Amino acid sequence: MRLSLSFGITICILCIRRSISGTVVDDDRIRDRDITPILGRGYSLFTGGLLSSCWAEIKQTVPTIDYEYDMIEIISSSGSDKYQGVKSKTVENLIMISRHLEMNSYSNEKTETHTESLVGILSVDKYYASFFEGESSLLEEAVTLIQENQYIAFFQSCGPSFIRSIRRSINVVAIFDYESSQRTTNTTDFFKLQENVMLQPGPDIENEKKKFKDVRESKLRITIRATGMGKAMQGSMTPTNLGDYIDVMKTVYKGAQHPDTGLVKGIEVVSFINNPSFQLASNFHLQMDITMCYDDNDRSNEVTCGTEDEVLREQIYVHPMVRKFNTFENAEHVVRIESMVRKRLVTIELFQQCINRLLQLPMNTRNSKLKNHKCVIDSAVRCSERTVQQLLEDLVGDSGGSGEEKYLYSRELSRVRTYIYGYFEPCIIDLSEDMYNIPEGTFQVKHWSTLDNCKEVSCTFEDAHWNGNTCVPSSTISAFINDLNKRLTSEMFCMPKLL
Repeated sequence: MRLSLSFGITICILCIRRSISGTVVDDDRIRDRDITPILGRGYSLFTGGLLSSCWAEIKQTVPTIDYEYDMIEIISSSGSDKYQGVKSKTVENLIMISRHLEMNSYSNEKTETHTESLVGILSVDKYYASFFEGESSLLEEAVTLIQENQYIAFFQSCGPSFIRSIRRSINVVAIFDYESSQRTTNTTDFFKLQENVMLQPGPDIENEKKKFKDVRESKLRITIRATGMGKAMQGSMTPTNLGDYIDVMKTVYKGAQHPDTGLVKGIEVVSFINNPSFQLASNFHLQMDITMCYDDNDRSNEVTCGTEDEVLREQIYVHPMVRKFNTFENAEHVVRIESMVRKRLVTIELFQQCINRLLQLPMNTRNSKLKNHKCVIDSAVRCSERTVQQLLEDLVGDSGGSGEEKYLYSRELSRVRTYIYGYFEPCIIDLSEDMYNIPEGTFQVKHWSTLDNCKEVSCTFEDAHWNGNTCVPSSTISAFINDLNKRLTSEMFCMPKLL
């Protein structure tokens, strides 16, 4: 009996935490506001990319909510350390606060009035927003793919993992500027202001009996900055007095109850292979115990067991844990290399669109400068510049050669095709092979790194180039370096916009 059990269980133990337990992602990959993390949506740990949601119905839990309210006094003479207390409480709004207070400081130096400031910071932390896996169901189409052992198609659409829970935050900053005609603020008024704005969420802000008649509100200016507020929050966010400020706090307090409001701070990702619905459809919980018969001792030709042609009988057993591990790792590998191909093809198509838009511009604009989308003009860094004609020459990339090597677009397309035909396609075919009379059985039984057409680890890197036998970094090839510089330049100026 031939077993792959010991090796399989060893690598399973090494990676069991990643593939079985939830993995928390709380870095910039998930905080990008250009993406939309939602409960149940597919996710790849290898690429950090989001995929489709394959859940027909999701039963969601009610999140737990923590509130923290801080009042920080900003003293004009406190020097460079005056923002430290603010920085520890609100990273999201720190730039706005620092610029606001610097303007106050500048005004104090240039005018007879004097402004002291209080910064009120309300931080809302929302967590345990999850869904009941036992009461949630996969789409019928997704279940069909699993039952038919079309794992590659399933994971390409739904992702190797999915988002089980989301942590969110809401941050509201209120800056109270109190003006005085004297160089020293009226201490009595200032401390009354500080006492009255020390509000706590909940019953305190519902108390309509709070009065602020003792504070001369004509000298008070309130500035609000909020992040993570949802459209469901109904109410004014522009207070002109302390009474309005209480209404703002009410709005935030009520709106925070909605489970989908707030900026995403982190997600918990769980592999599909450990989801009950997936396991039930895939039969991963069952033992794979197969009898194979051959007509020779080399195992080169399978025959029906029990016939006269049978020379060798072999009992093959694959542990369920090994099947789960291989499936998870192979799913991540497929999503990773497909993502690489897709990004390259998208980049090439963007080249083509950019060229077409440049050609549509009037001829008298060829020497006009274009906007650099990757650089802030008034920053300390000098921005790269390109005219319409220069960018067009970069994208066309005429190398003086012939055929596909003449232009940048065709060169890039040729490189992608080489990678697809040399590595991507053969690897997918290997992983899709039937094994032990099971459709796509290789996907469960073999790890991608053990397959001849998949095992080149160098082909999994973003800049991998297939040279006929293996993959090499594009950065080691001089012709690629020249084209890379042109590609980076084009990303700064495409799509073209005249200054």
